[in-house]
Amino acid sequence: MFPGLAASAAGYTADAAMGEVIDENVLDNHCRVASDDHQRDAAYFGAGAALKQNAEDEAMTLLD
Repeated sequence: MFPGLAASAAGYTADAAMGEVIDENVLDNHCRVASDDHQRDAAYFGAGAALKQNAEDEAMTLLD
């Protein structure tokens, strides 16, 4: 979790865990890219997208 956010505040839920992984401010906006277009492409199709998909898949297994 991010500093300053207690686990009890976010709760121990799949939604909270997924939110930590896919937080666009951290995952997509702070990656090093040459331009805004490259940043958008990385978020939608690159490592950011793959990480988000893996997080969603893992969260869905918790619901089964």
